[in-house]
Amino acid sequence: MKKIEISVKIKDEDGKEIIETVSEKEVPYIEEFVSLGFRTAFHELETAVLESRKEVSDSIVSEYLEYISEKKREMSQAAKKSEVKISAASGGALRENESYFAAERRGIKPENE
Repeated sequence: MKKIEISVKIKDEDGKEIIETVSEKEVPYIEEFVSLGFRTAFHELETAVLESRKEVSDSIVSEYLEYISEKKREMSQAAKKSEVKISAASGGALRENESYFAAERRGIKPENE
């Protein structure tokens, strides 16, 4: 028996690999084609290729969704950290659903972190 290896990579815009998944399956070789017969050996080959392809497809989608989820979480945390804090000494805080610019018109100045 020989092995088939199928790999899938996702790269970012800079060409840096962010995710890779690999599947390896055994496939029949000359001896199996002779001893098992062509149809049986070909079926084993085809099955191995299809199973391997399904494995990498399922895996890469799952890993990519996890990657996106983690990046989204990181972006959300970064956005929360960079929100403007309003100084209590400068006239109050943002009202519920009030934008930064509306608060600025009321004379509230942001306090930098």
